[in-house]
Amino acid sequence: MDGDQAKKSARSNWTEARTWYGRLPYIYLAIFLCAIYIFSAHQAEKKVREIQQLQSQLTELKWEYTAVSSDWMYSSTRSQIADRVAPMNLRWSSEPPIIIDARKRNKQ
Repeated sequence: MDGDQAKKSARSNWTEARTWYGRLPYIYLAIFLCAIYIFSAHQAEKKVREIQQLQSQLTELKWEYTAVSSDWMYSSTRSQIADRVAPMNLRWSSEPPIIIDARKRNKQ
């Protein structure tokens, strides 16, 4: 009979309101920690998505830079410049350019 009473008293300990009120701060702490964990996980996922989006934008910008750079290099070749200025009747000169030295003019 002592065993039955011990089981009964142990069971009644778990069902008593005082026992639950005594454990309530620990339950609140566990709930609070779970909420912090969930919030942290959401923030981490948000940052990962943002980083992936920025990486894809960076890749696109690198492609665009490479395309613009190659176009610029091609359009700055001598033959391309000659083709663009041909309608203005401009040609490459066979003479070297004349250098004007302003210091020599001031001394005279």
